[in-house]
Amino acid sequence: MPPRRWTVSSGVTYKRRVNLTFAWVALIYGAAVFVWRKLSADGLRWRVAALFYLLVLAFLFRPLTQRFVDVPADYTTRIIPWSAYAVPDPGANTEINDVILQMVPWSHEVRQAWRSLQAPLWNRNAGGGYPLLANGQSAALSIFRLLALPLPLGYSFTCEAALKILVALTFAFLYARRRYGELAAILTAISFGFSTFIIVWLHFPHASVAVFLPALFYGIDRVVQRPAFPQYLFLSAVFAVLLLNGHPESAAHSMFAVILYAAFLLIARPEARSIRVLGVLTGAGMTALLLASPFVLPFMEALPRSQRMDWLRSQPIDSVIPRHEWKVIIPYFHVNFFGTIRENNIWGPGIAEVVSGYSGILAFSAWFGLLFHVLHRRRWRDVDCFWVLASALILPITLGWWPFADLFHRLPLFSLAANGRLRFVLCWFFAVMAGAVVDLAMRNDRKPLALSAAAGLILLAGTFAVMDFPWISAEHHAIATGLLKVGVLLTAVVAVQLAGRRRTVALSLMTIMALCDLWAFGRPWNSVIPARELYPMTPLIQFLQRRQNHPRPGELAPFRIAATGPTFFPNSAGMFGLEDIRSHDPMAYGKFIGAMRVFTGYSSFDYFGVVKNFEDPYIDYLNVRYLITGPGEPYQSDRFVLVYYGADGRVYENRAALPRFYAARNVINEFDDRERFHRILGNRDWANTVILEKIHTSLFAKVRGDLLTPHPPGSPLATVRFLRWTPDSFDLDINAPRWTLIVGSQPVWPGWRVWSGEQQLVVIEVNNAFLGFVVPPGHSRVSVRYRPLSFVAGAWISLGTILLLSGWGVVIWRRRLAGYR
Repeated sequence: MPPRRWTVSSGVTYKRRVNLTFAWVALIYGAAVFVWRKLSADGLRWRVAALFYLLVLAFLFRPLTQRFVDVPADYTTRIIPWSAYAVPDPGANTEINDVILQMVPWSHEVRQAWRSLQAPLWNRNAGGGYPLLANGQSAALSIFRLLALPLPLGYSFTCEAALKILVALTFAFLYARRRYGELAAILTAISFGFSTFIIVWLHFPHASVAVFLPALFYGIDRVVQRPAFPQYLFLSAVFAVLLLNGHPESAAHSMFAVILYAAFLLIARPEARSIRVLGVLTGAGMTALLLASPFVLPFMEALPRSQRMDWLRSQPIDSVIPRHEWKVIIPYFHVNFFGTIRENNIWGPGIAEVVSGYSGILAFSAWFGLLFHVLHRRRWRDVDCFWVLASALILPITLGWWPFADLFHRLPLFSLAANGRLRFVLCWFFAVMAGAVVDLAMRNDRKPLALSAAAGLILLAGTFAVMDFPWISAEHHAIATGLLKVGVLLTAVVAVQLAGRRRTVALSLMTIMALCDLWAFGRPWNSVIPARELYPMTPLIQFLQRRQNHPRPGELAPFRIAATGPTFFPNSAGMFGLEDIRSHDPMAYGKFIGAMRVFTGYSSFDYFGVVKNFEDPYIDYLNVRYLITGPGEPYQSDRFVLVYYGADGRVYENRAALPRFYAARNVINEFDDRERFHRILGNRDWANTVILEKIHTSLFAKVRGDLLTPHPPGSPLATVRFLRWTPDSFDLDINAPRWTLIVGSQPVWPGWRVWSGEQQLVVIEVNNAFLGFVVPPGHSRVSVRYRPLSFVAGAWISLGTILLLSGWGVVIWRRRLAGYR
């Protein structure tokens, strides 16, 4: 059999003794700062850029410079087959298991595709197959993922993390520097760049989107100041990059914050009330959608077919709105109050979603000081008023308080979102307010900072006064982790008593303490693990790879696998090029997962999705050749034969598994939906019987005699031979004695196309969710490929938009040159 184009052979290896990720990050960031300084009048001083880089280097020192990764690879030691070769580790932080179980495998598939000079369009390795690029969390078009391509997989995650923090620091500083002094702008940058939302979701696309929120605010400010082409281009590019970074939910939340800000400026600022400003802002948003079309269009195509939509259709709106108790507000100003996951001493609402709204004690309490400033100075039209009002609006939404959360959740764009994640918007607002009160203090308006510090001390003292601790060590932990916060506030109190250079020194010390407070939470959050522990190879995996990559004559290939319980967790198989029928992804194909639930009892709503019935013939139809169990889990069955037994697990072979594509003997054409579903549910002979709704009218007259006439068991059937297959294509050699329906267990999806030579064949949906097609009598060479029109059209739209913008820019540049002459 000819080799496949895209073969994954093993886990990731790290041969170099030196990890040069720090140098790669420095090169990218240095080049970006150099270009920015050349193009922008808002200078970013080299000393500030160097400070930000050194902060990131210190924060991620070991994974940036040594053979370590900062993804929770330790969690795999709890899962078969890896648990056999390591002492099971409870995991330093089980709150971010999805990084190693989802983000890393998806990133691996995306990187393999780009490195093979192919677009990462289809994920064949989970849930029977569904779109990869259209699943935003794969971040297939993220600028961070593309920039990290030259690095090994584990180091690429560290590179992406460093670049995300640098983007957040830089644009937060640039925005704040337009209004505040350098020290206040640095405090704003640190408060947002190392806020808990960025750090908690550092390896998720949530953070990839969130870090660009300050850039959007900065771009809007520039448009209001001067609505010209460069400002329009910058805002369009930032919003497009934000969309392409792969988390539409966070992109929608960013858009909500931006609309609030733009609306406030249009109302409060006379210079913003112009048709030109409104036109540039609107045009930038529309242009960004066009530029991001290669992701936006496939995502819009995939979302209605996803299991997430199936779940939401069956759930009332009220059931998906979080109802939080009052304690959930505490992590906004004392993030470690309820303990730490690393020490396994959480006793209150301390999960990832809840702790991701902290940007420093001063940042939260600055709301009170800025509120006083706005009321006392009557700054109704000042942007400080916006931070106060907008924070007061968004905070109850993130807390799930009625009626704010209910009303917001009923808005069209946000009915599908986890709106508690608006916390990153709050982190940004709080960070700016921290810079605002410090800047006022630097300008001799001391009361806002003093009131902010007093409010923070009262909040901390009041919380300890009213809270009952479940054990004494919990109280000690809350006190110990609160001391640094008290230090920040007391230093602020001292600073307002000083003047001149002494005040600057005190506020600088306060900024350093605020950074240490954020690092005290953030540094332990993402575990630092030796790189060799990132999905190591085991004998069981090698056995399955040999069967997949080098099948013996008569062996079934390609094939799918399944496993019992958490064994070989879904998506993990993708690290080794193995295809699993299970999935752990809300974007998986809803029809496929629904059929799995019906026929196999698959528990798709559980974190560890479990197939409860491997004896149903539907397992054969799904091309499941191998079943994997733990080493101490013998599986008694007449259908499965033990073919591998080792310390890392058992592998059972299903000799009755059907090929991915095969010829159907009996075709049942049933137009009535209810009757068709009853026939599918009652089918126990998938090898010979296929049920479909309709045959395309252009084919019906030709084929109905051959297809719809029952054929006796001994009648000749078409033979289907696999010549070659890749993650998104199959080349088949077919010999058919008559018009024949070729049945597949490949999920049908817009974009799958079938060719016989130059002729495109009609795709037919069979068995309610799968791909089929009809071949004529005789010999056919058939190519089945995933080429979605949504992606192709999006790519052309994006390219056309780039060319138009480039042409427009050239025209403007020439006009300016002519004007200078």
